Amino acid sequence: MGAQRWRSRAVWRLGLVWALRCATYFTAELDSIGLAIRASMHIGKTEERGDDVTGLAINIAASIMWHAGAGEVLLTRTLMGLTCGSGLVFGPARNRFFGDSRRI
Repeated sequence: MGAQRWRSRAVWRLGLVWALRCATYFTAELDSIGLAIRASMHIGKTEERGDDVTGLAINIAASIMWHAGAGEVLLTRTLMGLTCGSGLVFGPARNRFFGDSRRI
C-alpha cells in the first residue's frame, strides 16, 4: 500500500490504538538499526484535494511532530482521551503551542 493511503482513511478503519502501537513499534525497530524517526498523531476532520489530504488536523499533527525528538511518538490530548482503556501507557505531558502533547 502506498504512503498516500496511510495518510487518512485506512488508519481510522484499522483503529487508533493499532496506529499508535504501529508508530511505537516502527520507532523502536528502526532505532535498533540506527535509524531514528519521530512521529505524531492527532485526530480530526480532514479534506481530500486530489491526491493530497489537508485540514487543521493535519497541520496540528505536523506541528506536534516538529517538537518530537528522535525516537519519540507524540500525540495530542484529544487522541489520548480516545484511547482510554486500551492499556497504553503515556509519558509526561509536554506543553506546546497546540495544548498538551504526550509521549507514548
